[in-house]
Amino acid sequence: MPGVNHKEPGNYEDKWSGFNFGASARTFMGNNTKIVPVFNFLMGSSKAEYDTASGNADIDYSDMNLGLGIGLNHPINEDNLLVLGLELFGMSSSKSEVDSGTTTTTVTTTMPGLYMGLESRINSWLTGRVGAAQVFQTEKVKTKPFGGTETEDSDYNSNYELYFGVGVNFANFTLDAAINEGLFFDGPNFISGTTNAIANRLSLTYKF
Repeated sequence: MPGVNHKEPGNYEDKWSGFNFGASARTFMGNNTKIVPVFNFLMGSSKAEYDTASGNADIDYSDMNLGLGIGLNHPINEDNLLVLGLELFGMSSSKSEVDSGTTTTTVTTTMPGLYMGLESRINSWLTGRVGAAQVFQTEKVKTKPFGGTETEDSDYNSNYELYFGVGVNFANFTLDAAINEGLFFDGPNFISGTTNAIANRLSLTYKF
């Protein structure tokens, strides 16, 4: 349930609120090498209300994401795990409707997405991870001005990404960090002048 309230001098106030719902399901099939079917679903809607000197402006947003895939978890040995993934079908749809303005609908279809990851236990408290993804997508954008004619643009994209991560284990806690790969190519700030963070995602897990 996202929400933002922004006030400025002159009694100007911007608001954004909405509701999102998501569900994920997976199951592990097999003993040593495991086949993992995966299903993901997300939908939501929100509304932004802008209060400006020229008047009020409202924008309605709606989003939906759907994904279906299958993975393979293969333990190479006691300390190394290989993960392969195939996204059989993925669809992401977003729509924005400006009150008395333009309506824009973007639909992105993934067919297929290829994923590979390797997890290695370096020692008792440190785990290293590396992954790569190759995704093929078609994107369609429909634009309809208020009182005008709808137009449609279509693009085909092929994206490649490389990922690095570490896991730090202490007692029953595990701290996972997705390393910002820009550090490997740009270097730290005193070399490149960029402000790349060391990690762009962090998670803390407690094992009961």
